[in-house]
Amino acid sequence: MNPENDFFDFGTSAYKGRIKPPEPRGLLSLPIFHGSYTVVGGPSAAAIPGMTFVCLLEEFHKVKSDIPIPTKDYDTPEVKLLDYGLAQAVWAIIRGKPVYVGCMAGKGRTGLFLSILAKAFGVPSPVAYVRAQYYPHAVETPQQYDFVTQYRIPLRVRLMVMAAHLGLFKKYTEDEREG
Repeated sequence: MNPENDFFDFGTSAYKGRIKPPEPRGLLSLPIFHGSYTVVGGPSAAAIPGMTFVCLLEEFHKVKSDIPIPTKDYDTPEVKLLDYGLAQAVWAIIRGKPVYVGCMAGKGRTGLFLSILAKAFGVPSPVAYVRAQYYPHAVETPQQYDFVTQYRIPLRVRLMVMAAHLGLFKKYTEDEREG
């Protein structure tokens, strides 16, 4: 075995040798626009180019991301960072942009953020929903579960989602896609 041929270079996403590239862990369907919108989640190393990438790695600067929310493994994010990142992710979703959410393995922190997104879009039991739709072991710790349960969706995010459900962004998103 040649160690030079068996590595993953996070900077170039170049896989060599026998190591299989990571793949997205799953999909989460969110209720929006009288239909649904699908978010992709998984390991940060499997982020799909061209998608808005929400990165929950503590060392987010080591990967290229659009929405960094640095969070320690098995922990919860700072509320101010989450509020800001959630607003950006919801705005991307409303505009019809594809969104990928990732951390190291795509389970705990990714599941936490997906649960917060589900909560923002009005899903009544967001952790159970994410575990049923995305991955059974999403939201890995009791601390993460409690965080999702106690987290209050910021007013501006609730207003964005409400406006989206009412179709107030429809004209904007159609114009943006055409132009």
